[in-house]
Amino acid sequence: MDPMHGRGLPIRLAVLDAGGTTVDLASRVVAKLGRPSEDALVFRDKASLFITCLQARPDLFFIDIDCLGDEGELARLAAQHPDAFLVATASRGGVSRMFAVLEAGAHEFLTPPFDTAQIAATIELRLAQRMRGTRRPASTSAGGDLHETRAELPALQAEPAFDAFVGNSARMKAVYAQIERISASNAPVFITGETGSGKEMCARAIHSRSNRAGQPFVVFDGSADADDQANCSLFGGPHGARGAFELADGGTLFLDEVSELELSTQSRLLQFLQTGEAGAAESNVRLICSTSRNPAEEIAQGRLREDLFYRLHVLTVKMPPLRERRDDILSLAAFFLRQASAQEGRAFTRLDAAAQECLVTYEWPGNVRQLENTIRQAVVMNEGSILRPTMLPALLGAGEGASSQLRGPVLHRTWSRQLPQPIPTVEPLWMQERRIIEDALNAFDGNISQAAAALEISPSTIYRKKQSWAERLVG
Repeated sequence: MDPMHGRGLPIRLAVLDAGGTTVDLASRVVAKLGRPSEDALVFRDKASLFITCLQARPDLFFIDIDCLGDEGELARLAAQHPDAFLVATASRGGVSRMFAVLEAGAHEFLTPPFDTAQIAATIELRLAQRMRGTRRPASTSAGGDLHETRAELPALQAEPAFDAFVGNSARMKAVYAQIERISASNAPVFITGETGSGKEMCARAIHSRSNRAGQPFVVFDGSADADDQANCSLFGGPHGARGAFELADGGTLFLDEVSELELSTQSRLLQFLQTGEAGAAESNVRLICSTSRNPAEEIAQGRLREDLFYRLHVLTVKMPPLRERRDDILSLAAFFLRQASAQEGRAFTRLDAAAQECLVTYEWPGNVRQLENTIRQAVVMNEGSILRPTMLPALLGAGEGASSQLRGPVLHRTWSRQLPQPIPTVEPLWMQERRIIEDALNAFDGNISQAAAALEISPSTIYRKKQSWAERLVG
């Protein structure tokens, strides 16, 4: 019987715990799931965990990070068990550690006190999405075809989860929590993230939850105008022309791509932050800024004033790229599919399993915006009720007849086949290392943690190597 629906097959649970706290937590959570479970596989050391679980292939892990050692080992475990749900626990946490653990591959990061009912509800929802329709034999390779697990996905939740955001991944839950805390303040906010990752949506969510929600929300694009025009557009111009600060009075001004402003405009913006005056009058505005660039690099290159940056960089939000929140891709796709079908008068209601596979494994360099545009293009250019891979022209491996334009890398499970053949000349060792590591990164869709796990090295080793390569190439 299908464990997602009939719940006939038991959950296979593995726990790594040296002190007993995580074992107790896992037992209490599993008892609340309402699903049958096998006797838990309990490990006191990571060596036994890695060896045994390659054959046992658990559905659910509870891992004591302090017992495991570091995030590099967690990334290795996540790479070996991509279909499993991974819960990491620790006696103490912190925002930086939480992000490190989630980036390494954990789906949840828990610290005391534990709310077992809430944890069980979260895991129940994820298991319904992730668990296999039929369990493969334990001897089956852990590197099996992803299509097998995606084919049985249940109906997708295509509703906003928080404000206008769609997605309940751990990375986005952390962002939602930041927005909730930040919205109560009037201090400046600095949002970073790649193009298309949702920076403006984040700013709108902060505004809508603040005490300024009934007042104007004004968007100003720092890259849109030349210097003189930008000054007029922001602070007002001759003959009583109103600027963005005046239009946003009492509300929120979202200054997108602040590092694109000319330095003279940045100076006037700094003056406003120091005096509260924008132009000829005082302005009661909460300022939210964003950039898709690296602020430190912009300061170093002289494109962003350092004193302005520290004035703006009070409360911060980092929007994760879509490739780091893959759990949200199918929910986003379902939302965009329903939206585009309604707006374009089409009858599409769902994506088939192969199309889902294409979406989940694509890199998405343009992030959520690219996903939305891809779905809309497929809806406009095709007819039917089921969206299939051949209707996704922008994706590598989308099927026969798919366009070659805008194709990008796809995540592959087995990267060793892609390693280059030996070459007749002898290269320096660092060049050979570079080629091998870059092949692994390409094969794992740029995911440093997974590439490091496959190469059996620490993620920090890859960062150090990349830095040394850059220095050699510059020299």
